[in-house]
Amino acid sequence: MTMLFLARISLNPTHRDVQRDLGDAAQMHTTLMRLLPDGMGADPRKQANLLFRVENGPTGTTVLAQATQPLHPERLPTGYATADVKDITGLLHAVQKGTAVRYRVDLNPTKSERRNTPTTDAPASGRPPRPRGTVRALSGPAADTWWRQRAADSGLDLHTLLPTNPAWPPRRNTGADRTTIQFTLCRYEGIGTITDPDRLRIALTEGIGRAKPYGAGLLSLLPGRTP
Repeated sequence: MTMLFLARISLNPTHRDVQRDLGDAAQMHTTLMRLLPDGMGADPRKQANLLFRVENGPTGTTVLAQATQPLHPERLPTGYATADVKDITGLLHAVQKGTAVRYRVDLNPTKSERRNTPTTDAPASGRPPRPRGTVRALSGPAADTWWRQRAADSGLDLHTLLPTNPAWPPRRNTGADRTTIQFTLCRYEGIGTITDPDRLRIALTEGIGRAKPYGAGLLSLLPGRTP
């Protein structure tokens, strides 16, 4: 049976590692990987379905981290944060068809496109250009449509949809640093009705869309009201 754990991590804004992580999505990912047990194989994030979301509130910055393996906040740097871990497996059992829920999710809406780009050996080989995929970020109404479709595919019928731009991850200059991760997130909140519990359980545990290692894809649900 799949287990689900949630850590609510209240960051210490004066800690040097916190300041670094809030300025760099890759560093935040590296730090949060410490939450996982050892021996998780070649791709521990995927094996444990680790997802997280950064939230800013009146009491400071909080990270919600979720995984299908027990989380160990004591492995974070000393003084980095205070944390509370809960077993939320019951959420998976509470997912029932027809239930109204409130949702929140940070997403990286994208569209995969194909374009024909000639290769260097094309003239010699006489072969046609090799198709290469490109990923285009979506925004505005296109991103809203993307989320409505993804939600429907995940067993959630959206009745309301409020898009906002979260303050994290930080926007980075492209510059000469080609290792910098370039993406933005869009936060969606609203009311929906569960239409397919099995698909929704998968979305809850595995996340939605791209950029999951960097703060996207964690879908949170609370009991809602009838639209």
